[in-house]
Amino acid sequence: MYARGSTLHIVLANLTTLDPNAKYDPACIVDVGDHPFVDRRSYIAYRFLRFESVPYTSDMVEQGQWTLDTPCSAALLARMTAGLCASKLVDRGVKYMFKCPGVIPPA
Repeated sequence: MYARGSTLHIVLANLTTLDPNAKYDPACIVDVGDHPFVDRRSYIAYRFLRFESVPYTSDMVEQGQWTLDTPCSAALLARMTAGLCASKLVDRGVKYMFKCPGVIPPA
């Protein structure tokens, strides 16, 4: 989570089934067993990374538009964060916000 003004936001990342014959971002591969939801080798599609406010996210869950699943482990979250820093598809400003090593603040 991060704050934009006085509103907290949640980072949403897309988990996509890995097709070895298609282009994919190799920054964070998620294998079967890394999370109960994952039943095929997958990857985090950082190009679809987005931020939603906590109130909006809560509304979507309460309305049944989104469902919650089992939280990921601390180890998987660390890998996903490291992947965000390594991905060539993540904006420098986002990498700076996540305190990725060696990232210069955006102008």
